[in-house]
Amino acid sequence: MSKENEFNYDAELHKDAVVRYLGALVEGFGSGKLTMGSKDRQLSMEPAGLIKVEVEAKRKDGKAKLKLSFSWRDEKKPSAEDGIFIKSGAVE
Repeated sequence: MSKENEFNYDAELHKDAVVRYLGALVEGFGSGKLTMGSKDRQLSMEPAGLIKVEVEAKRKDGKAKLKLSFSWRDEKKPSAEDGIFIKSGAVE
């Protein structure tokens, strides 16, 4: 995958900022459009259909870790060439 199709971010954020980002994810999944980015990079996704959800949670030595992962296949947009046709009347 080319770097144009990737976005990575790693930071320590205050809990309130995490809540805002999670809310934006909820809205994006609901609307079917997620866009994330920074000053120089942006990536848009359209979650739809079946979405694989992975959750990993750990607690060890006074530290906690939560990983969430979502994956799906892009839905193919139907085109006129992909469709069928239906006619009434005699078979030609």
